[in-house]
Amino acid sequence: MLSLTQYGPDWLFDPKIGLPVAAIIVTTTVLTRWLGAHFHRRRLARQLQCQTSGPCYPSYDPLFGLDYMYENGRKIWAYQFAQGVLERFRQYGSTYYALMGFQKIVHTIDPENYEAFMKTNFDDYVVLPDRSKLVTVLFGSGVFTHNGDDWKHSRTLVHWSMGNLNIDTNLIEKHARTLIEKLRAQSIAHPGQAVDFTAAATTYAFNVAAGLMFGDLPDERPTETSEFATDFANVNKIGQQLTLFIFMNMHLLFWNAIGPAQARLFHFVDTCVEKALAIPKKAGRKHDSVIEGLASQTNDVERIRSETLNLFLAGNDSVKLVLGEQFWYLARNPSAWRTLRTEVAALDGGKPTLSQLREMTYLRWINLEVARLNPTLSAHGRKAIRNTVLPRGGGPDGSEPLLVEKGTYVAYSNYALHRDPTVFGEDVDSFRPERWGEIAPGKFEYLGFGGGPRFCPGREFGWAIVAYATARMAQEFETLEPPVNDQPWQEAPSFSFYNKNGCHMIVKAAREQ
Repeated sequence: MLSLTQYGPDWLFDPKIGLPVAAIIVTTTVLTRWLGAHFHRRRLARQLQCQTSGPCYPSYDPLFGLDYMYENGRKIWAYQFAQGVLERFRQYGSTYYALMGFQKIVHTIDPENYEAFMKTNFDDYVVLPDRSKLVTVLFGSGVFTHNGDDWKHSRTLVHWSMGNLNIDTNLIEKHARTLIEKLRAQSIAHPGQAVDFTAAATTYAFNVAAGLMFGDLPDERPTETSEFATDFANVNKIGQQLTLFIFMNMHLLFWNAIGPAQARLFHFVDTCVEKALAIPKKAGRKHDSVIEGLASQTNDVERIRSETLNLFLAGNDSVKLVLGEQFWYLARNPSAWRTLRTEVAALDGGKPTLSQLREMTYLRWINLEVARLNPTLSAHGRKAIRNTVLPRGGGPDGSEPLLVEKGTYVAYSNYALHRDPTVFGEDVDSFRPERWGEIAPGKFEYLGFGGGPRFCPGREFGWAIVAYATARMAQEFETLEPPVNDQPWQEAPSFSFYNKNGCHMIVKAAREQ
């Protein structure tokens, strides 16, 4: 018969002796490793002339931070995650750290720290791998997911392509007219009732973004009712739902739903890429689609497809969300709508050019104010890939440099950053476009469109689509009003930041007055 005593002395297998010995060994091992890490941090801090710690979230669970995770989950399901993040910054300071699982996370909204990880020490960080993985799995790896040399190559491709895009205002006008006529028809058919602006804006954003991305390359340009639109929406929807679980590879459970739709998406884009590659390349010529611009710089079909889908994902989502948020505020602020209509009246009813839109100060203020209040990504982060330092966050009051060890996550919230009363005024929670004539925030105090080398490559693209529709709406509709059964703004539990209740409003055309 097998006896355990042959593997060691009898006393080792006596529970009265063996268990305490095992506990001592485990405790000694853990303590030794903790002390080693502690002194290692001390040495690093001396070398880098910074502090090892600063203000922290007072967790009842100092090992795993379970109470911190519970608090985050509670806020998400209460549709108050961004507000909860803001409240913690107000309570613990502009930089503090917390534990989540075995991961230390430094939370910051200090502009000096933003400048450090977004610009000065840019190469010390990468974008969060879990979020990058989600986009890569669904749409391929592109400018929003790459790091290092791959990202630099993507940035060169994308910035050149977006910068040399011929933005077709006739295309935008066509879909803006469709948007307006759809709203007008709903208001005439159901006078005094609210129209669903979110649905109309979603259609407008998709059709314009698809037109500018693909141009005339497809045999039939995709619309909101096409197979491409359905497949894209389904893959994107599942992706949004899996945002919090991608690290667990939960997407594999839904691959029967994702796989076929993704394959059709890839086939559609690959067909467009082959056509774009066949177009003769001419130096200095502006191109009519983003995909054509990418194809003029590389012959890599997979690379062009992935970059195109990354850009389409960001452009389509950003435009529809910004439009929805913008008109939600305008419908509840009649004085802002009247001021905008007065400015747009200078067009005398004509179609605006992009240069005319750029000269409209109040229109620009509205765009800045909406991006301040409701940035499309309210929270994001970076991961340190080497030992580095943040300028602030160390010491008892967080005013000294802080050590950021390799592997540490740095999380930031533009929602909270944009609610600093010392920068934006005491009425930071109010929609007041006029504030932009009174304030001058620093480069890293306002990040409506990103900052540093990773600033939004499609800023001009998105601005043109949003500004054009807004100006045309102001020409056509005299008043906007919230519905009688108005619902409050509530944060959607999603990767993107938007109102889960959508934008519904009562519109009245100018000639109905």
